[in-house]
Amino acid sequence: MIKKHAKDLILIIVLAIVFTIVGTCMDIKTVDEYYSTSIDKVENQENVVYFSIDCITLRERIDKNNDNDTSNDKFVEENVDKFVSADGIILKKQAYALKKGDTAFSILQRVTSHNKIPISYQDDLYGGVYVEGINHIFEKACKGTSGWVYLVNGKMAGTTCSNYILKPGDYVEWRYTCEFGDIGGVK
Repeated sequence: MIKKHAKDLILIIVLAIVFTIVGTCMDIKTVDEYYSTSIDKVENQENVVYFSIDCITLRERIDKNNDNDTSNDKFVEENVDKFVSADGIILKKQAYALKKGDTAFSILQRVTSHNKIPISYQDDLYGGVYVEGINHIFEKACKGTSGWVYLVNGKMAGTTCSNYILKPGDYVEWRYTCEFGDIGGVK
């Protein structure tokens, strides 16, 4: 009987030691604490990128109330009204710290995570990433060719967002296009 109690006591001590070690190694945070610390503070204006997200063209289309321009009008209009401000801006231009190797996609992930903006994406056929939706606004809301595009310094980058390496001072704009040519820089 003493052997059984000794084994139980040893097991309890070992478990206590394991839980103590695991507990001290873990950094447990609330959701708000996690999101508030996921962005590096801008300490040096020389090593930043500028970033914004908008769907001005979609907002303008819906505001015109042209029923022929959107495929799923009621759903699209409700999402735009719910998740996008009246001016079409989802995230105003702001400076963010640039990390070595940052791409247009990695900064999108970091910024949207920090600002609690949901994104939807998938791997594309060319070894990159295709962004399907940002802030509940998805591709094809304005029919077949509409969707999210990104511009760097006002121009189309010519490669997938996960392959475009950013440089200090770059301005990354994620914009919703209802058809190519309806936003500056898209050709």
